[in-house]
Amino acid sequence: MHIAAGYEYFIKLQNDFLNYILDHGEDKPYLKCFFDNIKNKIPIYEANNNQILSINSMFKSSEYKSFFEIVNTYTRRKIYNNDGSINYLNYNKLEFDFQGIEEEFAKIILPGKCLFEDENNLNFIKYWKEGFNFEKKDFLQKFEKILGEPEELTKAEKIKLNDYIKHNYCFFE
Repeated sequence: MHIAAGYEYFIKLQNDFLNYILDHGEDKPYLKCFFDNIKNKIPIYEANNNQILSINSMFKSSEYKSFFEIVNTYTRRKIYNNDGSINYLNYNKLEFDFQGIEEEFAKIILPGKCLFEDENNLNFIKYWKEGFNFEKKDFLQKFEKILGEPEELTKAEKIKLNDYIKHNYCFFE
């Protein structure tokens, strides 16, 4: 159940990100070259590392070491006047080249990426007795057959066990 929830969450994250690019990137020619591959839907459990959005690992094979390095590369101070002189009053004003940032970021993270089939198409493995309700008593009887009858702890064993719990688990006092 937890794995299915993880798959569902991961599918939603990747598909939402890529669908946003598909929906809002029509007017950007530098994104269109990725559209055909992004539109290919595959089952999540067949995806390879290149098809999964993992932004941190994408920078390992890039000339940029992080997203912030891309931003710094495509940002400059607005300190020059029209005549070419420097106006130090504008030293803290920055000018961002958003298209340049977006192009470089797309080149790093979008190659090979594709949408995942939705969670309704996941294949699951069902293990023996999984999903069946059986009596607790039944389970304990089978457990006792394997391990034998439970034995009562001696008073010394109980004291030793209590001391161990008190010293190793702070929520017991």
